[in-house]
Amino acid sequence: MTRISASFNSLGSFTASLLLDKNRAFQHTLSMNENAIACSGPFGGATIDYPVHFDLRIIYILAEAPDMEGLLKAALASIDVPCSMIQGIAKPGAKYGRMGARVTIESQMKMNTLYAEVAKIPGV
Repeated sequence: MTRISASFNSLGSFTASLLLDKNRAFQHTLSMNENAIACSGPFGGATIDYPVHFDLRIIYILAEAPDMEGLLKAALASIDVPCSMIQGIAKPGAKYGRMGARVTIESQMKMNTLYAEVAKIPGV
């Protein structure tokens, strides 16, 4: 029997409890105050400087996208994302395949569009 619970109270305290079994439990309370370290966002507030070049990698269900290379090329072309290389791995008899594309992204908006378009590909 394992239970996890967390709660906030009106005074700004956070309590996390972990009950492992009837004999073992762990509880931690954190009080929020002026001296608490504030989170500056994901990755410590780091930003991306565009353009950015990276290897986009996806995992997909082989049965749903037997021509993933063609589908990925078409998706990238439809949103004008330059791609210098596409390659994939799919072992015989496997359920999943991997595909990668070396892309160049010019802006945050284009990055969001890229991930939205790739998510539409069957099997991704």
